[in-house]
Amino acid sequence: MGYIHDIEKGLRVLLVGVRPQDQEAIIRFCKEKILESYRNGMTAAKNSTISTPAAPKPRTPSRRPS
Repeated sequence: MGYIHDIEKGLRVLLVGVRPQDQEAIIRFCKEKILESYRNGMTAAKNSTISTPAAPKPRTPSRRPS
């Protein structure tokens, strides 16, 4: 996944100076959460029903008593 790869590269830049084992743990956590969020979104989209709004009812002239 290109997006995940880009996130990983960006995180590595931000985490310069952090111990390598901590970098890996942080990056793995972030990647897992992003992937989980993506999958949740895909599942939600699959399970949602797209409803179209009902057509408005035509207006009828109001009748006033004579």
